[in-house]
Amino acid sequence: MSVKHFPVILVPDGDDAALSKMIRQFHHWTALDFLRTDGPKATGTGVSRVYDEDEFYKAVILEELVRLGVPAVFLEDIGFGDWLETNKDLEHWQIVKEGARDVYLNVASNADEGTILNMSDDPRRLLSLLGFVDTNEEVKSNPHSERYSSMIVVNVTTLFDRVPE
Repeated sequence: MSVKHFPVILVPDGDDAALSKMIRQFHHWTALDFLRTDGPKATGTGVSRVYDEDEFYKAVILEELVRLGVPAVFLEDIGFGDWLETNKDLEHWQIVKEGARDVYLNVASNADEGTILNMSDDPRRLLSLLGFVDTNEEVKSNPHSERYSSMIVVNVTTLFDRVPE
């Protein structure tokens, strides 16, 4: 698929301004290596960049993070493009594309510990990053765990469910 296919799918109402913004967003994400092309990314005038299907799904995640206000420079600083590229070859990526069960992407941050990225189908894992443990269906604080001060959680399965076939 070329970059012109993605915005049409992601902006179904066909709003020209939104389509133009989405095309610029794809070029920006490609320049930052969040999205990878099949072939050269700087193709020149009249030659379309070509992306595989997984890049489209990565763009859906990026669009959601942008909608939530996460700046691209932050994502670049934490290595989000490389992390996404690695994750598309893992089991969770296939599970989420098939819609078999809910899979969550989380970005957890702590000034002392830095930022971690995780994809999991176990929501209890997310709570543990904030310092809580689930014991017999009761959530308790765990003072001995690594504690992150903030977290963004995205249900990737729900995002992918909205993508037309």
